[in-house]
Amino acid sequence: MLLNDALNLMSELLDITIFYSESFNDFHKNMLKVIKSNTLDDFNSFGNLERIESYMKSISTNCAIQINSTLQLKVLLIKLENNKFVIIGPYIDDLLTKLDCSIILRRVGINTRKNESLMLLRNKFTVLNVDKLIQKLQSVLSFSIDKSITINLKKINLTPANQSSISLNENNRFYNESIIQRYTHEQKFMRSIQNGDFKTAIDQWHLLHDSVRPLKQTGNVLTMAQISAAVNRTTIRIAASNAGIPPVLNDQISKESAKKVRASSSLKQIYEEHEHLIRTYCDVIQRQRKNNYSVLTISILYFLDKHFTDSFQIKYLAAELNISTNYLIRSFKADVHTTPKNYVLNKRLNLSKRLLSETADPINVIGESCGFIDANYFTRVFKKIVNMTPSEYRQMYKFPD
Repeated sequence: MLLNDALNLMSELLDITIFYSESFNDFHKNMLKVIKSNTLDDFNSFGNLERIESYMKSISTNCAIQINSTLQLKVLLIKLENNKFVIIGPYIDDLLTKLDCSIILRRVGINTRKNESLMLLRNKFTVLNVDKLIQKLQSVLSFSIDKSITINLKKINLTPANQSSISLNENNRFYNESIIQRYTHEQKFMRSIQNGDFKTAIDQWHLLHDSVRPLKQTGNVLTMAQISAAVNRTTIRIAASNAGIPPVLNDQISKESAKKVRASSSLKQIYEEHEHLIRTYCDVIQRQRKNNYSVLTISILYFLDKHFTDSFQIKYLAAELNISTNYLIRSFKADVHTTPKNYVLNKRLNLSKRLLSETADPINVIGESCGFIDANYFTRVFKKIVNMTPSEYRQMYKFPD
């Protein structure tokens, strides 16, 4: 296989731009294309082309230079025998948050409000490790010319002459201001959780989330998001504890969320679970405040609402809460004015009514899905409470298709 064909195949497999130049003049033209097609507001982050070309002239055959631009874009330049050259990139080897992008833009004198533009620019490129890239290139070169090739790598940072001169103190001040702003959002987030204010909590969470959210979704980002979710749960648990949510319930809600996050296969699923967790805590806290329920009743209600379609016995919930069954029933009835058994029965019946009117599912399937042990028992209980059979209810209240 010809070298040019092999490089084209490598380009397709890695989803990265590769230029093969058979002369220094071709190298000059191709490098100009790379620079001009990857500017931000006409800012050339790769520096002076003459300086790059002088490096390429000075290095030995089978040597490579990785250029790290001031916008953190990487380009790999390789000098082959007979003054032939390969340009690979741009690519990226790390993921930047909005705060990272703002600091970079400030350093080069571009308005920090362009941070989203920089993230979108970087999002075009493949995430690659340069050492692995060199290994793949060596394999392609060795296969094409039928002899072993070893590429020696040198990494350089290029600073354009027009880069803005910003002092370390100014960068630190900007970074500190960003951190202070983040902590302000975090405090507002915790207060809104304590107040059960879902709308404010979710708004503040999005502000916190956006400041550290990378655009490109990779395996590493998924792991980072799972770690971030653990930190987020800790913050929410503290706020919920300050709101009076009992430790057993706090731990239960947090564990359920952690399990879902671990099973997530995308950032979207993790973010959705974030929102679900925030809503769950806010609902529990609002319910406690609105009804002045005891912390015990709040814990019982959470369990019953989550598991009313399951087959369970109250004595096991009592054991979990380390209280007697009689005490659990008395405490619950004092707050809710019904027994746990009747509360569960009403939840099951309300769900069955909705399914009877909104779906065409068979009655026995609806009964089982709502927690009734068999169709006969479901029909008997339904008729006793609702004064009609499930079939009669469906005929009367079925929504039109």
